[in-house]
Amino acid sequence: MQTYRNRPDVFELVVGERFLSKISIKHLEYPFAISEEEYCYFNDVLIGEMLGKAEISKYYYEGLQTSYKGRIVISLTPMITKNEYLVCPEYEDFNQALSSLLKVASDYVLICEADCEQYEVKENPDLVKMLGKLEGFCKGEYYDCPTFIYRAEM
Repeated sequence: MQTYRNRPDVFELVVGERFLSKISIKHLEYPFAISEEEYCYFNDVLIGEMLGKAEISKYYYEGLQTSYKGRIVISLTPMITKNEYLVCPEYEDFNQALSSLLKVASDYVLICEADCEQYEVKENPDLVKMLGKLEGFCKGEYYDCPTFIYRAEM
């Protein structure tokens, strides 16, 4: 069963060290080895996958006027490639865990783009409203994906 029917081009967190202290990072255990990929959890719910240093995509982040030096990118759960060994939460559970995490964390930028660098990016919109719209999009209820950036940088 596919949990998420649609996904935006970009749905990620760009985070600093303080943010990382709020999540747990785990590797998958395959029958033959431990995965190299690092998965991020909050309250035992999969939040996303660590992609690495933000400097790799510095021109993209410069275009969004977002700090990238010394920061890490987490690709959020709807963006993760399907893997039979990885249990992805239902969108409601993911959304609740992400929302709870963002309330207690700082030092992050949340980016969602429907079509990378094609639409105006709304700055710091009502996050609850945007995540609600994104839920409808990811679940396939409609095809209008919000494009926004939410900053909680310290």
